[in-house]
Amino acid sequence: MWRENKVSYVLRSRHDLRCLSMDINDFTNQLKLDGYAIVEREVTPNSSLNEHDHDWAVIAMVTAGDFYVHTSNLEKTYSVGEVFSLQPNEVHSEGAGALGATLLIARRWS
Repeated sequence: MWRENKVSYVLRSRHDLRCLSMDINDFTNQLKLDGYAIVEREVTPNSSLNEHDHDWAVIAMVTAGDFYVHTSNLEKTYSVGEVFSLQPNEVHSEGAGALGATLLIARRWS
């Protein structure tokens, strides 16, 4: 699903991303070097999870479909190639659009 196998993001802080061009393999390799475990997750179309949190930090990339994340500070829908991050214990809700979503998720426990 990747056009040119590239992703854009910029590191604003350890867990907050914005906009720098990087190959997807470099992206996952760097996250592994930084202590993240990488998993792929397929999300059912029109599914959602109510507010919850995790004991780990998350950096995730949408590789297919659309995926939304709502926190107390931001409500945003992410499309293919976009990256989002969550702090450990950051309360959020999430879900996928009509086509579902596939995510490449990096997790790191504190």
